[in-house]
Order: sequence, then structure tokens, then C-alpha cells
Amino acid sequence: MNLGLVIAAVVSAAGCCASTAHGATALAEKDAFTGGFPKYVWFRGGERNVDPVDVWEKRLDGTVGIIRKFMPEELRELGPAQMEWVEPYARKHPEKLLLLHLNGEGRQVMDFPEVQQRYFPGHWVYEPGTTLLDDVDSKQSRLHVRDTSVFNPKGYLDHIKNKYHPQHIALIPLDEQGHHVWDATEFTILKSVNTEDGTIEVERGAIYSKAHAFKRGKTYVAPLAAGVWGNRPMWYYNLSADCPRNGAGRSAAEVYTDEIASWFGPTGPLHALDGIAFDVNYFTARKSFDTNNDGQSDGGIINGTNRWSEGDWMFLKGLRQALGEGRLMTADGQMPINQRAAGVLDGVESEGLVQPHDGFRGISRTINTHLYWKENNPRPLDFRYIVLKLMTPADEERGEQLRRFATALACCLEAAVTVGPTGDPALPEPFTAPGSLGHPKGPMLRLAQDTPDLLHGASVKIIKPVDGCVAKKTPEGLVLSPSPGQTGDGFGFEVKALEVPAGDLTVFVEMQALDPLEGFSRDDYVPRLVHGDLSPLPDYGESRRLNGFYHDLYGYAGTHRPSLLSFYFRRPGRPAEPVDLTFRVEGMGRVVVRSITAHASPDLILRRFDNGTVVVNPSLEPATIPIEGMAVPVTAPALDALLLPVR
Repeated sequence: MNLGLVIAAVVSAAGCCASTAHGATALAEKDAFTGGFPKYVWFRGGERNVDPVDVWEKRLDGTVGIIRKFMPEELRELGPAQMEWVEPYARKHPEKLLLLHLNGEGRQVMDFPEVQQRYFPGHWVYEPGTTLLDDVDSKQSRLHVRDTSVFNPKGYLDHIKNKYHPQHIALIPLDEQGHHVWDATEFTILKSVNTEDGTIEVERGAIYSKAHAFKRGKTYVAPLAAGVWGNRPMWYYNLSADCPRNGAGRSAAEVYTDEIASWFGPTGPLHALDGIAFDVNYFTARKSFDTNNDGQSDGGIINGTNRWSEGDWMFLKGLRQALGEGRLMTADGQMPINQRAAGVLDGVESEGLVQPHDGFRGISRTINTHLYWKENNPRPLDFRYIVLKLMTPADEERGEQLRRFATALACCLEAAVTVGPTGDPALPEPFTAPGSLGHPKGPMLRLAQDTPDLLHGASVKIIKPVDGCVAKKTPEGLVLSPSPGQTGDGFGFEVKALEVPAGDLTVFVEMQALDPLEGFSRDDYVPRLVHGDLSPLPDYGESRRLNGFYHDLYGYAGTHRPSLLSFYFRRPGRPAEPVDLTFRVEGMGRVVVRSITAHASPDLILRRFDNGTVVVNPSLEPATIPIEGMAVPVTAPALDALLLPVR
């Protein structure tokens, strides 16, 4: 029996309340929030297996819980048989956290007619299209269009199988005013493009739609934006604030919220789960998206306002209200396009220590992101985790070392790390025993801060505003803002010709946003992005893409309290020389820079726990570290971590 049919029946009561059996207090008592470090969470493995509860008990022993697919939004073969273990397991193990891994961007529609019944054609994202030049009847498969360049038979790439799927194309009638008549849309599948005669060949009446006649000049022909997971193209929800509404006045976000809430309702298929770990729910739209359906790519930005971010935030806010405080919600947070809905979500995922193809290079990004969510998110619970994913061959060559590095850093950041199905690489020594470190005994220490400040405490005096930035000295620090009348998406400041010794450089910037990001209020807790860069930098001997990861660094500045952002620049082989530090702040509101310090040191990290001290060395070279209470300094290997005994 297909789970999609079960869902269809449940969703007939759309908008029902989430189960009252779950509560914030019950969540807070789970191992994920009470146990010691390291914390391991089972991630994704065994999703298609039909295994009994005792098998899952063995798998999840030593973990704080599981994050996996339970719904067929990507994997159409998932059904009730794969979920039979969940409810008895949840009853027997209330200490475990059970989270739904859910694609928050798109939906597989080709195998699920009920999805087409629930969402109307305007609820999906389209890319710029064109118009019909000739009338067509319901049987014609060759369409004469004004512009064939917007179509591509290799429209959707399956990255796993390296296989292309043809575009799905909508035929949408236009009324006399040029408005889309969404309810009369027909979906087709592209077969070929003929640029010489200006035609495309399509499969008519596809994907549970009905073929009918269309008029020339009165029909919009547009490809659907889609990605491929689970061997089928998935259409993207239009989560922009400008998403068209169906006949009942509901946007895609509102329909999706109702549907998800029904899954978690008292009689819903997911009533025993504790919440959602969203995958690919982006805070910004792809540049190719036409989110307001005017025929032009806009990337979700309309008249200078990021309407996608506003709409996505409203979606998550509405879902939080629908699910209540007794459910956990997280999302990807490893890149600037990922989630910033602090105040709504309970934490973020780092997919890979830095990002999927970077296991260590841009490590400042990971530290800044996790510290922002840890210190600024007002939610009562904090659940963040790092996926031990290494997708770059150069990283996998030192896989055990980097997984140890990532696990140790996760403990210092008070984040969990993932374990997977049998056959995955083993957890690295000496961090294999769940909870063996116990709890932190003090703050995370940044040892670079104990070395001399190359700016000698004069940082605010030597900051130079750039990119139309205006600076004003105040008792709180240097207030930076765009010059009057300036337009754009940000401004910058810099420190020029800083004399640095040979070797690595770690820079700390303490700053706060005085004004929120455009489209949000101070109470929304949505931070502003701050990029930092250094010039000159060495060639790290890797590909151009991987070289770029070393200095693609950023952090977040929020409105509620100052944040300490760090920017660690590795400089192997560089001599003593003057360098330029440049920073760019997102948005057009004011920020205050309280201080900048620069240190000729790697960003070494130390944190004490009940049962040991963790040392993390992100440098490309070994580092000798004096440890209080130890007569001999400790040497931490390059890109690695140590666990020192209690003294």
C-alpha cells in the first residue's frame, strides 16, 4: 500500500492540530538535551528496509535518536511497512529523538495524483517562458513558440546517476488582461527543441493533466523549475510571498503547512515523531526562478526586496504555530543560501563539516554559524548537528582524521554528529563512546585570543569605510551605515596594509546589527551576513574551487546582542608582509563594530569536559599548545584533534 494514499486520506482533515501527546517538557528530557558528549544521531540509513523494532533498537543503541525519511516526497517506495517499528519504538524509548527528514524545497509529483489535486498549478516555481505563436488543438504535439531558447531537453540533472531528465512544461491560458488562468493549465514533457523552425515537441496531457486546445498569443508556455532526487524530477514549491493563491485563497506555503500538520496530528502517520529536520529548505531562491510569474528571472527579489526570504520565513513561522512547541524543527545551515530563521527553528544542520565538498577549509563558517545559533536563538531547545560527509576525494584520503576533527569540534560547539548504516566509516578514536566526555565544564576557548593583537587595540580607529559606507564613532563602537541615497545589497569596511608575520592569521570581529535585515523586524531574529576576506592569499595547491573555500568565510550579526565573528586565514609559505582585510555587510541597515583584533596564530580551540579536555587544531601544520596543569606543552597534529585526560 502506498503511503501517499494513506496521507491523502489523512489530509482530508487539513489543518488539524498537532498531537498533544508531545510537549516541550517531554522533548527537553530526551537524551539529545540531557546526555553528555559526544552525541550521535542516526542519519538516513535503512530507509527502504522493512525491519522490526528489535533491529532498530540495536541500530539506535548509543545514539540520541534518528533523522530519516518516512514520507515519499523523494522516495516513492516508502510506505507503512517501513514505519511499523516507529510507534512501538517510541513508546518503549521515550528518551530517543525521532525526526522526519523532509525535503523542504520540492515534491515528486509524477507518481502521486493526489499531490496534483492538493496543490494547484500556481503553487509551483516556474522559470521564464514564452508564448504560443499558433493555435493548437488537444492532439498536437508540436508547438510553435516565440522563443525556443528557454527550453532544454536535458533540463534536470540527476547528480547521483549522472543522467538528464527532460523539462516539464506548463501551458497556461492568459485572460484578456494577461493574467494566468491557472486552473486551466496543462502539463507536458519536453521531447525535443527545433531552433530552426521555432518549435518544440512535447508529450501532451502529462503528469495527471488533461490535454485541451490553446490560443496563440493567449498561452504562456513555461518550464517548471525542478531538481532530481529518487530518480524522478521534483517540482519546487513557490514559497515566495508573491506565490499565487488557489481558489480558496491559499498559498503553497499554507497548503503545505496544513498537510504537514495533518501528518503529525493525533491520527496522522507521523504522530509518534518528535519533529522535522528540513533538507534543502532555502532562505534565498535560485537566480533562475521567476517567482512572481512575470516572465523574468528574479531570484525571489522583487523591487529590491527579497520576497522569497519573507515568504519562506512566513512558511516556517506558520508551521511552528501549527505544530506547536512540542515538536522540534531544524534545517540546513551550512551555506549562505540556507536557513536563518532563528526564533522559529530549533537549530541547524551542517551537511559536511563546512559544506558537502569542503571537509575543513572554510572552518570559520561552521564555527560562526553554530555559535550564532547557540548564542542568539531564543528557542528553549538547541539541537544542532554535523553530518560526517566527505564528498571530495582529497578529503576522503584523510577521512578518519577529518572525521575525528569534525567530531571533536562538534563537541566543542555542543552539537551532535551523525552515524549511518552498516558499512559507513567507523567513528574515529578516541571519540567512539557515546557520552564519554560528559558535559562541558567551561566555555569554548579560542587560544589565538591569548596571543598579541597585531592591531594593538586600535582597530576601530583604523577601519576604513568602503562601498558607499559611512562611519560614525560612538561610545558603543564604530557605527557603519550606507551613505544617504545609496542603493544596493550591502556595504563594506576594511583594514589596509596590516603588517603580519609569516604564518597563519586569525581575526576576531565583535559586531552587532543595529537594524534588521530588510523585510524583517528586530523581533524576528533573522541575522545579517558578514563576509570577510584577506589579500594576498597563497595558492593551496588544490583546484580553483577548493582553493576558494579557504577564504570563502562569513559569519552572522544579529540585532539582540553582539556576536564575535572569527575569520581564520591559513597562510602556508607566505612571508611577513602587509595584508588587506576586507569585510562586506549584507543589507542597508546600520551595524556597530565594537572591536577587531588580529592574531598571528591558528584558530586553536580548547574545551574542558567532565572527563577530558578536547583540543582542535584547524591548521595545516602541527601546533604546540601549553595546557594549564601540564608540565610539557602538547603538540596537536595538523587538521586533527586530541583528547587529553582530566588533570
